[in-house]
Amino acid sequence: MGLFNKLFGKKKTTDAEPVDKKALGLKDDAELATQTKAPKKAEEAPKAAAPKKVEETPKAEAPKKAEEAPPATTAEAAPKAQATPKAAPKKESAPKESEPKDTAAEEADALATSKESVSVGEGGGGRFEIKKSKDGRFVFNLYAKNHVIVATSQIYSSSTSAVGGIKSVIANAPIAAIEDQTLKNYEPQNFPKWEIYQDKGQQYRFRLSAPNGSCICHSQGYTNKTNCKNGIQSIIRSAKDASIDKIYLKKDAE
Repeated sequence: MGLFNKLFGKKKTTDAEPVDKKALGLKDDAELATQTKAPKKAEEAPKAAAPKKVEETPKAEAPKKAEEAPPATTAEAAPKAQATPKAAPKKESAPKESEPKDTAAEEADALATSKESVSVGEGGGGRFEIKKSKDGRFVFNLYAKNHVIVATSQIYSSSTSAVGGIKSVIANAPIAAIEDQTLKNYEPQNFPKWEIYQDKGQQYRFRLSAPNGSCICHSQGYTNKTNCKNGIQSIIRSAKDASIDKIYLKKDAE
């Protein structure tokens, strides 16, 4: 055991216990002080407290990107083919008023142009000629002074009705107004009236309507409107003092 342990062993020397300098081989108090003075451990500098970690501000979460719409499929991406609009049906223009659709009127035309109907009786003015058809009905034609047919009646069931039609022509022809239906914005007239119109063949025709609106007689076709109007004036002149010839009676007598 060394000197240090003897001096600084477990049993500490106190100030009450004198130190035997000789036993220790020390000369004076100064040396003793040097030997007994325990070197103080250098006070360790207190460790600097580790700097607290600055709590990092949590990074703001980047805003989520808007969910991208799934890419449109080819069918969706391609614009829908627009349906070809159906062609609007052509608006049928109002058919031009044509000759009354009456088979009897057609028959009257046939009778008026037949060879039998062109016979001319005596007299200087116009002439009404009543004829009997094969089915027993009656029709009359009005001849002008030059022996040309200017008007043909509708079909009548009896000779008496035919004579009544002739009297209606004589009474209404001079007073009837003229309604030109070939004009775009024609002015409608009251009955009795003359109606000028074009038939399917674009020929000009006229008809005379009685006060009750029924057709009394109608004309043949004209190629121009002027001749058609002249035909109306011819009827007015011819019917005024026309004679009535009942041709069917002569045939029955034969």
